[in-house]
Amino acid sequence: VLWFANEIFPIILKKYPDIKWHVVGNKPTEEIKNLASDNIIVEGFVSDEKLEQLYNSCRMAVVPLRVGAGVKGKIVEASYYQVPVVTTDVGAEGISSEEKALIVENDAGKMAEMICSLYEDYDAARERKLIENHYLLKNAMDVLKEDMDK
Repeated sequence: VLWFANEIFPIILKKYPDIKWHVVGNKPTEEIKNLASDNIIVEGFVSDEKLEQLYNSCRMAVVPLRVGAGVKGKIVEASYYQVPVVTTDVGAEGISSEEKALIVENDAGKMAEMICSLYEDYDAARERKLIENHYLLKNAMDVLKEDMDK
């Protein structure tokens, strides 16, 4: 969040001075809370209902992870709501890349450019098959059946 706030969001604000960024996550640090402004809304923990409302009203989910391992639930969740996802290699770890469901960038300047481009061409970015191909119950059952048949 701090990397995004310091290196990426200022570039985006130059092009879209009225854009809003909602920072959602349990127990934000004081440093993150201090980012709050007219453009940065530090939500902290939100209910499932509020999260669904945010997914349905925001143009994209940005998951600027720099550390971590494994599949990130927040990325799968955003994909479930058919919200375009911009993330880093760390954020994309463990998630199928064949559908090109995620926009992955590690360079701050390039990530800002991608976010601005996506902001302008939102409908094109919503065409995603990640959930349909990998995270539906039917798919899990098919994999289990295949493994049990072996």
